[in-house]
Amino acid sequence: MKDANLVPERNLWFGVYDFNDEARTGKNWRIVDPNAEGPLWAPLGNAENCCPRVEPGSISLPSEQSGGAGSENIPIARKEGCNETAPR
Repeated sequence: MKDANLVPERNLWFGVYDFNDEARTGKNWRIVDPNAEGPLWAPLGNAENCCPRVEPGSISLPSEQSGGAGSENIPIARKEGCNETAPR
């Protein structure tokens, strides 16, 4: 994690936008309730989880911060080949 400059306590998975679910139904992925979460899966045997659970919304997303990289400036490709800006 350190070599990749990742800070485990700054886990923003809750802020991932699913571009394949414009209706936001949650059909492709969702955040699992901590009580329903299974044990850590480690293909090589016992392991310690290096990424603590971060409650959704407990850390502001870069797009919510002043001067942050908001989604309004991220070009997305459409099948027609034109560039548009990401939906808010």
